[in-house]
Formats: sequence, C-alpha cells, structure tokens
Amino acid sequence: MNKLLELILQTLKTKHPRVYHEDAPSNAEYPYIVFNVNDGFKTHRDDLVLIIDIWDRNDSSIVIEDLTDTIDKLLDESNLPNEFVLPTFYRQQRFKVEEPDKKLKHRQLRFNIQTYFK
Repeated sequence: MNKLLELILQTLKTKHPRVYHEDAPSNAEYPYIVFNVNDGFKTHRDDLVLIIDIWDRNDSSIVIEDLTDTIDKLLDESNLPNEFVLPTFYRQQRFKVEEPDKKLKHRQLRFNIQTYFK
C-alpha cells in the first residue's frame, strides 16, 4: 500500500506543491490537497477508494474549481503503472462541501482505483 500512496502523492504534486496524506499541518498555506485511500472490494484485484479533499480560503471559488478540474483531468481514467503497482483511476463523484466559514472553500473528489499489486 505504501508504494501506491507514494505514487498518488508524487502524481498529485506534479500539479500542485502542497499535497498531504491524511492530514494537513495546521499552518498549511492555502490552497492545499489532502488525500486518503480506503479499502473497497476484494476480487481478483484490489478495488480501493481514493478521497481527495481540496481546500482554499478565498472569497472566490475560481482557484479551487480550477485546481479541482486539474486533479480530475489528471486522474480520471488514467493508468499509472510502476514496478510495484498497476492502478487505474475512475472518478466516482465530485462534491462541493459546504463549510460554516463561507471564506473556506472545500471540494472533494472520489475515485475508484482498480489496483493490482506486484
């Protein structure tokens, strides 16, 4: 699993410098990305769920929508094999998450990862 997490981290960092696994530091500069991978179905392969939360603090939603579009295009229907893992990503859902603080913008992407580990 660590090889897959590292692959996701490095892939996301090709589009944005502030990417964190599970939690962002309390002093993280906006905008930033947080991702996590959860178990999905077990068949002849591992089907996992990738959850990507994108955060910004801004009056406008332009920056966060552009970043969300970029990440969506980067991963949806992409196959990113390396010597350790063979994952293919399929977007399931895209959400606008309402936050009590209206300056805090939050988007979430969910992907199914059809994965074969070597």
